[in-house]
Amino acid sequence: RKKMPFQGYWALPGGFVEREEDLAEAAARELREETGLKKLRLEEFGAFGHPLRDPRTRTITVAYLALVRREKIKPQAGDDAAELEWFPANQAPELAFDHELVLKKALQRLRELAVLKPALFELLPEKFSAEELAALCTEIFQKKFSPEVLAAKLKSAGLLKQAEGKRLVFNRRAFVSGSLGSVFAKRS
Repeated sequence: RKKMPFQGYWALPGGFVEREEDLAEAAARELREETGLKKLRLEEFGAFGHPLRDPRTRTITVAYLALVRREKIKPQAGDDAAELEWFPANQAPELAFDHELVLKKALQRLRELAVLKPALFELLPEKFSAEELAALCTEIFQKKFSPEVLAAKLKSAGLLKQAEGKRLVFNRRAFVSGSLGSVFAKRS
């Protein structure tokens, strides 16, 4: 952050709602102003309102997340951000305000989306390998996934079809809508 409070700390993009804006418009505007990112599909995932979360005044955060493939965008710091950087969620530095809690809840929602919807596949290229899928699942669920076992589970559940020859390469379009719950069920 460029400004107090928490000057010099990392923070999630955010800001205040203008009088004539609804929440989703404000979230999109703040994301654009602070990162340069535009036209992302945002999903509201939580509200945070501890009375001491911001030393300036009482604030309530309505948090949104967007699924974005890192290599597809080039965010740029703007507005009150001193700089902008991607961090793996499990390696995030100390964050301003209560943003560690917000990040934790965002990861929880991302895990739910990965299980309930085909959201996980939006984070992969059009054609992806079993290794890329396993790396993404490992990052999201914070546990190791074997590429071969994961690919076999998805194929046997009828959720993915192999796209090219003998190499395990999948096409996002081959994804068949359905619950991934059985694939990502907790192991005993």
